[in-house]
Amino acid sequence: MGAVKYSKTCLPIMAQRRKGLKSGIPCRARIGWLCNFWYDLVMQRFSPARILIFAEAFLLLGIVRLGLIWFPFRRITRMLGLTLSQDEPRGDVVPPPAAIQVARAVCAAARRTPWESKCLVQALGCAWMLRRRNLTGMVYLGMLRQPDPSLASQTAHTMQSHTMQAHAWLRMGNTILTGASGHEAFTVVARFLLARA
Repeated sequence: MGAVKYSKTCLPIMAQRRKGLKSGIPCRARIGWLCNFWYDLVMQRFSPARILIFAEAFLLLGIVRLGLIWFPFRRITRMLGLTLSQDEPRGDVVPPPAAIQVARAVCAAARRTPWESKCLVQALGCAWMLRRRNLTGMVYLGMLRQPDPSLASQTAHTMQSHTMQAHAWLRMGNTILTGASGHEAFTVVARFLLARA
């Protein structure tokens, strides 16, 4: 299996503003995320196709967020066509341009939603969009156990308490489409194969 690659749009450097764009515009601070979205839309000159896929990602991220609040996770996975899998995906699969466009749209929309669109919402939203395009992938759930100083024992004879952190990412072939940042530190506890529509 080849080395894992990362979708450039989801790396932290891509979250920064493009060179030449001013970040300290007063109206953006006053009006909030709506002005932020409009400014980026105008200044980056999104094409109609990019606007449509961005709007789709924005909408589906909101639906996934509400679904995770209202429904059990098992029901969400069934609705999205995700099934538990023990096998690793093939590492020689190269994501098509449509998959890269979906990943870009999801990462861009997640930074601009007024609600929290964290790793799990991004992974499931991206999976939904891929399935709508008859593409496949693998959603990973990982856990990380870290010492928590705030929960440390009062005596030296008791073991230190730990906190658990969770992370989710979506992979197609050898490319991480969402959730690439820091995923190596997490132990995979579940894999969900995305079935084609």
